Amino acid sequence: MAPKGVERTRHYLIGRGLGQLQADILIDLASGEDLASVYKKNVTTPTTVYSYQTRAFEKLGLNGIDELRKLLKD
Repeated sequence: MAPKGVERTRHYLIGRGLGQLQADILIDLASGEDLASVYKKNVTTPTTVYSYQTRAFEKLGLNGIDELRKLLKD
């Protein structure tokens, strides 16, 4: 994702009720980064990444990463 695209996506996700870290984690996962690189990049733990992802999906009404990618593509 290009930097402007990342900022726009972050703003969109925060506007949908996510926190900054939740938005950043979803952006990283949607970009194809694996769990290990996401938690290292965000200086957190795998459990936190999984928990934030799960809660963010619930807030957005999504069932998985494919639905997230489709939402962000539209």
